[in-house]
Amino acid sequence: MDTIRQNVIERLEQVNFLKVRLCSLKLELANAQQDAASVRAISYSEPISKRSGAARPTENTATSLADLDSKITSIQMELLLLDDCLSLLSDVERTVITLSYLNTHKVPMSQIAAEIDFSPAQTYRIRNVALDKLCAMLG
Repeated sequence: MDTIRQNVIERLEQVNFLKVRLCSLKLELANAQQDAASVRAISYSEPISKRSGAARPTENTATSLADLDSKITSIQMELLLLDDCLSLLSDVERTVITLSYLNTHKVPMSQIAAEIDFSPAQTYRIRNVALDKLCAMLG
């Protein structure tokens, strides 16, 4: 199997993980924003010893928020790209790819064939054509 095809398959198989990761990052961002809102501003009139070594908590928080936002944006873009590419496949091709790679559990090809009312051999060909199209779009 060529590396482009393997890369596309890996990206498809990671969709569910990315969706879970996205939810987790959004929750983490919401919590961080809430924490940032409650952080007291630094008072430079206080002696350094009272600042307890926290040189710039608001700066660290801003960096953390920007990092989380960047990760969220990256995952959202990947999911949108994959969704756009899948939308360009025929309904049958999309069904085969979805059942083959996007389900939380692998569906046997014989079951996919029964689902779309094609023979297993035709279903393999449909999957390969769909993967070729995805490779051309994502490669």
